[in-house]
Amino acid sequence: MRKNRIRHLLAAIVIATTIPAAAYAADAAGQTATISLDQLKGMMVGTWQNLDETGFTRQLNADGTCIDRFEGDASATSSGVWMLYDGRALPPFLAARKLPAEGVYMTLSEHGDLYTFALTAFSPQSLQMINIDRKMRLSFGRLK
Repeated sequence: MRKNRIRHLLAAIVIATTIPAAAYAADAAGQTATISLDQLKGMMVGTWQNLDETGFTRQLNADGTCIDRFEGDASATSSGVWMLYDGRALPPFLAARKLPAEGVYMTLSEHGDLYTFALTAFSPQSLQMINIDRKMRLSFGRLK
């Protein structure tokens, strides 16, 4: 089994630093299905609205680029790149942070700054994560 596998339940994926990246979940037939991080990334592509600050949206593109926008403030728009990582196979710059191996992580780089997030829950319409550096929980709903 490849290290970058996770399991899902009827297209709803639960990922957390306290739940293994290879979490087990049975589908309606009692069988498990696996998806790769690349498949998860494909499912995350789209525009997400912050549920606590609805004027903020994050657009995650299939090519790994992203755009953050604040409604009514075009000057606050910023672009960057995003990537997903399995906690069991972190690149050296993340492994040095001693993150739990059980997690799935997203990095976002904008204007020379690197932000690291732990994904805590995902479904086709909902994305939840924790900004590890700021220890702030973020919840998003899919717009597109």
